[in-house]
This record gives sequence, C-alpha cells and structure tokens, in this order.
Amino acid sequence: MNTKKNKIVLLFLIMTAGVFFNAYSNGKNTRYILKTKYFDIIYRNPSKATAVMMSQKIDDIYIEIRKSLKVEDFYTFKNFPVYVEYSTQDLNAYYTEYPYRHIVFYDTPPSAYTDLTNFENSVLEVLKHELVHAVSYNVKNGFNNFISELFFNGLSNAIFTVPTSIAEGIAVQQESENGRGRLNDPFATHIIKQAIIENVCPDFTQITGADDRYPYSDIPYMFGGAFTDFVINKYGKDLYRDFLYCLTNKANNYFVTYKKIFKNNIESDFNEFINSIKIPEVTVNPYDTDGITDFNYKIYSKTNCETQCTSFITKEESGTAWISEGSKEVWYCSKNQSRDKNSVIKPEKLFTLTGITKISFSSDGRYLAVSGSVSSFDRKNTVAVYDMKKNSLIYFNKTGYEEACVLSHDGKYYFAALKSESQFSKIEIYSFEENKFSYVKTIELPYGNNAFNLSDAGNHGLACIYREGLKSYISLYYIELDRLTVVKVPDDIYIKNLSCTACNNFITGQNGSVMTFSYALKDSLPRLGFLTLNLNDSHVVRSTIHLMQSDVSGGIYFPTIYFSSKSQKLPSVIYSSHFFRTAKISVIDTDKFEFSKYQVPFEEKENAFAYSSNSTGFESIENVIDKRFNSFDYAFKGIFAPFSTIIISDDAFNITSLGLLGLTWHSDSYQISCGFDPLTMCYGINGALFKYSSTQNAYFYLISNAVYDEEAFKQTYSFSEFVCNIPCFSHSSIQFMGRNSFFYGHPVEFDFNHFFKSRENLKTSTSFSSTEAVVFSTLRKSGNGAHEKKGFYFGPHINYSFYRSVYDDTGEIRADGEGFNLGLTAGLSVSNFIPVDVRAYLFTDILRFASIDCSAVIFSLEVQKGTKNFFIPLYLNRFYLTAGYKGEFFYEKKISMAAFKMDEVCSGLKSGHFDQSVNLGLNVEFTLNTGVLIKLGTIGLGTDVVLYLNEGQNPYIGILPKLSSKLVF
Repeated sequence: MNTKKNKIVLLFLIMTAGVFFNAYSNGKNTRYILKTKYFDIIYRNPSKATAVMMSQKIDDIYIEIRKSLKVEDFYTFKNFPVYVEYSTQDLNAYYTEYPYRHIVFYDTPPSAYTDLTNFENSVLEVLKHELVHAVSYNVKNGFNNFISELFFNGLSNAIFTVPTSIAEGIAVQQESENGRGRLNDPFATHIIKQAIIENVCPDFTQITGADDRYPYSDIPYMFGGAFTDFVINKYGKDLYRDFLYCLTNKANNYFVTYKKIFKNNIESDFNEFINSIKIPEVTVNPYDTDGITDFNYKIYSKTNCETQCTSFITKEESGTAWISEGSKEVWYCSKNQSRDKNSVIKPEKLFTLTGITKISFSSDGRYLAVSGSVSSFDRKNTVAVYDMKKNSLIYFNKTGYEEACVLSHDGKYYFAALKSESQFSKIEIYSFEENKFSYVKTIELPYGNNAFNLSDAGNHGLACIYREGLKSYISLYYIELDRLTVVKVPDDIYIKNLSCTACNNFITGQNGSVMTFSYALKDSLPRLGFLTLNLNDSHVVRSTIHLMQSDVSGGIYFPTIYFSSKSQKLPSVIYSSHFFRTAKISVIDTDKFEFSKYQVPFEEKENAFAYSSNSTGFESIENVIDKRFNSFDYAFKGIFAPFSTIIISDDAFNITSLGLLGLTWHSDSYQISCGFDPLTMCYGINGALFKYSSTQNAYFYLISNAVYDEEAFKQTYSFSEFVCNIPCFSHSSIQFMGRNSFFYGHPVEFDFNHFFKSRENLKTSTSFSSTEAVVFSTLRKSGNGAHEKKGFYFGPHINYSFYRSVYDDTGEIRADGEGFNLGLTAGLSVSNFIPVDVRAYLFTDILRFASIDCSAVIFSLEVQKGTKNFFIPLYLNRFYLTAGYKGEFFYEKKISMAAFKMDEVCSGLKSGHFDQSVNLGLNVEFTLNTGVLIKLGTIGLGTDVVLYLNEGQNPYIGILPKLSSKLVF
C-alpha cells in the first residue's frame, strides 16, 4: 500500500468522523445574539424568551453583585459571552475560564429532585450564581489584568488557590441574600443539621471540594455557602473583598490568606460556625424513637441509598416500590408477600434503569410510571411504563418528557407526562391501551411555571404540586371532566415530594384521595404532611391539611402510604430517611406523633392550570429582532501560551521529544502551535481540531504536525480519534470508536549513549495504523462506593497497520509489512465481595492470539480531605491496593486476519510463546480542587510492582508507574 493511499484513507476516516459528530452535536438551529452593555447573550431560537429576559436583567444583576461584594473599582466586563443552550435538559449553568471566560446556561425548568426550586425566577437566580463566580474570580489588580488580557483572559491566581468550598460558598451566599436561595431552603440546609445531629460533622478540609461519595457535591455548596455567610456576618464585606483580592492576586494558599486577612485561623472560625447552628432536639438514631422503624430490619437489606418511594392501596393488593440510588435499581415489596402478620419476605428487584429519577404507581398497582434522563450528545429526559403483571418496560418513544404517571379507573388508563422546552412546559395526556400511547390533550403552562410530582389520584384524577413563582398549590385535575381543584399551600411552609393514594372508605375520608408530602418550616427538618380531599361525585367537598409537629433524625422524604398500615387516625407512612452518608427506607406509625389539623380553602377552576395570566413580561418578544451570531467573532478568543506543543516521534508513534520552545494559540475548537526543539535542532508547526458534546459522551479530535530541521523536511505525524457513546435499553450503551495514526519521514529515536541519533543514521519510514471498534456495554454503578460497579461488555474491533522503512543512503528496504486483524474484546466487572475487573481479548492483533487482564481492589481507605498548606488545593479521595494478573499468547510471526486462518493460528501458537505477570499496586486518587483544573476529574496516581513470568526467560521484577485522568475539556 503506497503513501498516497494511506493519506487518502486517513483523510476519509477523519472527514467521516467529523461530519458525523458535527451533524449530531450542533443541532439544526442557528444561533443568535443579544448584546447588552456588558454581555453577549448567545442563544438558539427555542430559548429566545429566556435570552430576552436575561438581556433585560443581566446588567442590573451584575452591578448588584459588584456592589454587594464591594468590587466596583475592579475590572469591568465587556462583551462577556453567556451561551444559552436548551438541548441539555438539566437545569444548571457553569462559569469557566477555559478557553476564555464565559458562562453556559442550560435552559430548562428545575427538577423537583434538586435544590433549585426555592427561587422566584430560577433562570435569573441560577444566572446570578454563575455571575458571582465570574466576578469573584476576576478581582484582579492592574498588572494581573494586563497579563490575563495578553495571554488568557480567564487567567487568575484564583484558578490555583480557591477550593470549591470557597468558590461555591460565596455564590450560594450571594444567591441567598434576598431571603430565598439554598441557605433559606430547609430541605437544602438539612445536610448541615443532619451532620451535626449524627456527630459526624466534617472539618473544613473535608468540605473543601470533590467528595465523590454520597451526598457528593452538596457538601462544598451547602457547608461552604453557610460558612461564607457566617464569615461575612462576623468580619464584614470589606474584609471579605480583601480576602478575594489576595486569592486572586497573591501567590498564597487559602489557609495562609485567610489568617492574613481575618487574623484568625480558618479552622477555629469553622468550629465556631458549626457551634452556632441551632438544631432541633431529636434522637440521633430515629429508630430509637417510638413510632419509627427501619424497613430494612425485617427484609433483605441493600447497601444502597434508598430514595423515592411510591405505593398503591387496593382491596386485593397493596405494595411499595423504591429506587436504590447508587445502583439505579427499582425494588418492590407487597403486603401479600407477608409470611405471617408480623414479617415480610425480602423484596424483589423489578429492573435497573440508568438515569432514573422518579417512579409512580397507578392507583390500581398495575403500572409503574418511570421518569429519568439519558445522556447521549446531550442530556434528555425520558419516560416509560413498567407493567407489573408482564414484568416488562414499555418505552415512550419521545424524549424531552418527565414526571410521568399512569391514571387508572375501571380498567381504563391514561398516561400523563410533563414536556419542556426552554422554560415552556406543558402536560401532555395520552390514552394508554395495549401498550400503545394515543394522544388526547395538552395543558399549556405559562412561561416559567412548573408542575412537580405528577401522580394518580384515582378516577382519572391527576395530582401535582404547581409552582407559580414563590406560590405553591396542590392541584387535582380530572381529565374526563376537565375540572381543576386547587389548594393554596400556606406561605410559611416549604413543600416537596407529593404522593397521592386513592382510597375508598379508607381511614381519613369516605370517598376521596389522601396526599402525602414532605414539608418544612424555616428552621425545621423535613416533616410529614397530609392533604385529605373528601369527594362527592368527583367534586371536592372538604380539604384538610395535617402537619406533623415534631422532627425526626434523617427527616422525612418521599412519604407514601405504607401497604401494611396499622395506624388508627392517619395512615402509616413509608418514606426515605436522609442521613449524612446514606439514605434508608423507614416506616412511621402516625398514631405516635402529634399532627396539627385545619381546613384549607380550595377552588375549582374551569380552565386547567389558569392560575394567572402569562405575566412573564415578555409578551413582545416576537418584536425583538433576531441578529445572527457570527462564530468567527469568537474564533480568536482563547489561550496564548509562550510554549509549543510540537510532537516529535518515532515510526511506532512513540513521542520521543516535545518542542517546548515556541508559541501556541488554543481556542474552543482548534489549536495552532509552532516551536523549536534544541535537543534535536528541529522546528515545526502543529494544528488540532476538536469538539466535545456537552455530556462528554462523544468527541472528535485531530492533531497533525510538520517538523523540519536545518537540512529539509523531517517528519509529519497525525493522529485522530472519534468516540460516540449511545445509550440503549434500560442500562446499556453502544460505543463507536475510531483511532488513526499516520507517520511519514525520518524518525527521531532516543539513544541513552548518544542522546538523539543524527540524521545520517536514520531511515525514512511510512507508518499507518487504524483501529475501529464497536462495543456493547452494560457496565454501571452497583452501589455508592467509588469502585462498586457491575456488568459486562463485548464487541468486535478491526485494525489495519502498514509499515515501510527505507535506508537513506542506499534506498534498500529495511522493513516492509502490512496486516489486517479482526478481533473481539470482552470484559466483566463485579463487586459483590471485592471489586474485580476482567478484560479479555481474542485475536488481539497480528502478533497476539489472546490476552487476559484481571485486577481486584483488595483494600481501600477513604480519605476525603483537602490539603491545608499546598499551593494548589488538592483533595485526597482515597488510597487503595490492587492485585492483578495478565497473560498473553503470542504467535511465532505475524498473522493477518487470523480469525480466518485457524491452521496458521494453531501452528503459530505451537511455536509461539506465552507471557504472564502478576502485580501488586498502591494507588492514590485525588482532585485538583480549584478552577478549571477540577475538570480533570479524579486523578489516579500509582505504582505497580510486577513479577514477570515470561516463557523462556527467568522471572524478574519491574516497577510500573501509572497515571490516569478523566480529561473533560
């Protein structure tokens, strides 16, 4: 195969991958731009209303933050980009310095299962949170501002000195100054109180950042936010501004800077903060409280965080299902599974569904509606229905839906779900018969209003929490009657986790519905609440609220009627207790607790969910002229670095040198670099193109070098990679991958005796390698531990390699060869006793018949602490020991397409050799816990001691260093 053909093949593979990726990642919508005095709002058409609202408010929010932090005299933004993306359905935003400072906002309504629901306007409050990051990271003096504008406008000492708890702490504090926000949400602050109740409150080093266990990121956000509020109240905003200034401009770590500014030790202030928090008087272990029992005490216990319960109650059958958060499994236990009156057999696992967030029973228990999300190029909401009789999942073949529920009555079923795009939401209703969905009607919600916790209220009634700004309603809508009943929730309580149970002559009403919910007062833990609706001919005749008057450790989340209720007044409830490091299913006997009871007014409406007119203030957005965004305007925003990334290699694609002297320009989709390497006296230029999806499940990368020396052309080296991970079925995925390398020219080989060999002794080589693979995988988390996973994967791979080498002085061919190979990759992970990974390869390549690689984590020590005195805040996650084995079968000589040449394979194995090794490894996992460096994710660093037992050789021991990182730029 000649060089020209190699280049054509490589170019085709690169173009195919690039076109395929861009087609799916860019979407079909043109981008537009709205300019303000300080910002550029960049959006696509579905997010126009959100962009207009931002453009009208963002400058005022920015000025308000600068005044609040007392930094009006520092750098002022100009043309600061804010990207509004509607295609990722996960309300969030992030400020990043890479490759230039900007904000990305995911334009979708808040989920009921996050802490972003306690806002009057979630869009503006989330935007404010990110603007606080942008302002606090840019409190620069004149010199540092000049340097950052020259090389990289996101450059700041804060990138290297500010841990997550301080960065997120000031943002959470600022979002909460207006009386709302997470610090004023008792559901959000419960984690702090719970840690104190359990006497497991972390010290300051433990809250600094990237704890990768439950409750994950809540720790630096909530502890950091509350502590920042304490510091500002104690010392004032002037000193806190000085603190931010020193972190941004001085080369000191945050421990040293804190003591310098506040004249006190950060640890003593943190202890004072913890001691200042008022917590309710509760029994540490709720199961020592009369009336609270551990559901797992009688049944098979799973070591997972158990959340999101749902129940149904009928004369024939009653049961409860729940989600195990760590493994994304759904479990079920019913009353009819009881062996006797006092015991219950272990529950059964129904299914596993990656990304699951909510389950909801139909009132007759036949169907379990399922909501979740799936990550492909973007994150999309998905819904499905699980048939309890047939034990099968029925997928709703559209994305963008959440909050699913199935409504039942006399064997007739409706399916309802919330459909969202940007901040516009609507409830769509379908008839559901014989596993088929047929459209019935749509209920449009005003811009920015949300419906949470949709559930079946019986008689084809749809119950939910409806949120209009800060006003909350419990709503009941009868589909066939087109009648809506609303109950206004008292303003002094926070309400979440509504669940509805239809009942006939059941405890609290003659013929109606019992709704359970979690509620909290400003200083309480989450408690239990009931709303009972007494009906007459589907008309509400009385509505009564019952509110639990005391707290229990762990709080009460996702309450639903217990299938074996024995309470005489109000029904017993099964719920999720949220402890500091886990969540467990519990049962409360309501007879043992005091409830307040009062009648609440209700109102029947003819127009569904027409609480008020659409008061968004953007009735005239259609009059806003759409100005198309020219991406070329941002093509020259990026990083200008005074070094090069030129790669110099040998013909086996091994990097032998880097031309570090030079210049590099790096932007968000391309890179250009030129440089000189004094060791080899080579100079050159390289270019790179790359693109990543928002979920990092797909990316495309191409880099190419041209290197010269004092005589002429030296070499060119190109590399491309394309990966696309597509989810399928309930917890599986298919990954498409392609890697291609091309080399032409004179290799630079490293020689310890002569450093780099001279040109006269080298050869001219052409090398090309291409590997394409398809892998089907069921690998997934099986628990809350970092190494807990299970599943398998397998798939074919095909690779082609070409190599040709010619002596310079004679033109004689030194080596020549090419080969195809079709192989199979497979693997298995289990963690029942200890985490074990097994990887196997059949027809690995043209030199190897098969190989197997096994590793096990035999010991793990959780650290989860940040450093005090290191300049860059490090967060140590864990140390762990591994043991492993590796074996490889080699042919005597290369065999191309060995899978179709079994005679040659048998002959090659007889005269080939078998290599094997065992290893013991010590590893540490840590995070660079600051700024853009945190995007590197958990970094693994370790050393393996390897005992090699190769055939035909004496055993020997080697040391193998290891480094891994989840690079997500």
